[in-house]
Amino acid sequence: MKLETFLQDSSNKVAENRILKLAVLVIGGAVLFNTVLLSRAMNTARTIIIPPALNSRLEVTQEGASEESLRAYARYVMSLAGNYTQTSARGQFEELIGLYAPESYPEAKKSFYELADRIEIAHITSAFYIQQIFFTPSLIEVRGVRKQFVEVTRVDEAVKSYFLKYRIIDGRFSLLNITEKQE
Repeated sequence: MKLETFLQDSSNKVAENRILKLAVLVIGGAVLFNTVLLSRAMNTARTIIIPPALNSRLEVTQEGASEESLRAYARYVMSLAGNYTQTSARGQFEELIGLYAPESYPEAKKSFYELADRIEIAHITSAFYIQQIFFTPSLIEVRGVRKQFVEVTRVDEAVKSYFLKYRIIDGRFSLLNITEKQE
């Protein structure tokens, strides 16, 4: 850089250093501004999923999910937990416990494997027909008709409600537990 404004060479160097410091500050400010914008963009990013079986968009953000998403998760969970035969129960329950949060996994694994053993021994078939789904923060209530059969004989038909306690962390749906509502 040639600055010939001053007669002394040292004065030219001081002016040149001021210009370079200003350039470094401008670049630093631009990097800081870019970092803030990038951070905001990452925190407000959404993933929009449109599975083939649905007609509406599912939106899952870092903090929560849309009602359509929760409805789809509830239907999926209840189809795995409520519709089984003696041959399909163990496989479905293995898939279901994969949805559990790490701290709830051991308890869920134990209870679903015990249930699968009872189903296989007694030759139980179950069907759960969802009628209504209600939402509250971190809790989904699913109400429907459960029919159970042993071999071909119907042994139970009742209206049941189940609570699905869940959480969404970093856009991932995790089950905490499934409990039957006592009426």
